[in-house]
Amino acid sequence: MLSAKISISTEGNPNLDRQVTFALATALTAVAKEAQTAVRKTLHDHFQIRTNWDVQGPLAIKIKPATKQDLEAWVGTGFASLEKFLRQDTGIIVDLPQGRYFAIPTSNVRRTPRDLIRAMQRPKALRGKRDFIIKTRARGILVLFQRIGHGKRSRSKARSTHGDPNMIALYVLYPERKIKEVDVLFGPTVAVFEKRFADILAVQLQKAFATAR
Repeated sequence: MLSAKISISTEGNPNLDRQVTFALATALTAVAKEAQTAVRKTLHDHFQIRTNWDVQGPLAIKIKPATKQDLEAWVGTGFASLEKFLRQDTGIIVDLPQGRYFAIPTSNVRRTPRDLIRAMQRPKALRGKRDFIIKTRARGILVLFQRIGHGKRSRSKARSTHGDPNMIALYVLYPERKIKEVDVLFGPTVAVFEKRFADILAVQLQKAFATAR
């Protein structure tokens, strides 16, 4: 949680206290909205986002606006089980005698209209079902193939680097590596707050004082 201690002194008009409180709530909410935009941009800068989950749904990056009764604005995801979701098996890791590998899909892998890989087309669902792995001669890369049925339809659709119409390349396998952690939530939020809050609050205070009675 990001917190800031703000002290403002008002004199001469008892209504200014209420105006200042309103200005603070408005400024905090405005900064939260800018931080929300920054977080989404950071996500798209570092990752390939295939759907609009960051905008809609339980994983969406949302804000809770501040109010005069609660001077706290919130930026984050409303999905309580996010950590469990991130830890669950996505099916893109393949365990081989040589080690663990990331499976990168080729264009031959069937996808849904939303460009998501169907569960039965994921590597772990294919293992043991006419699959085999070939190491390329030129670069020594492992490729997961699958034998397909015979017939005109399968022969016309199947394509492989080895010219065999009865097998199809589905995944390129790369050795598993640790990925550097990327701060896509707290960092962008702090940056926006430090850069924008003072200016936004000044504008809101000016408006509040101008309308004070």
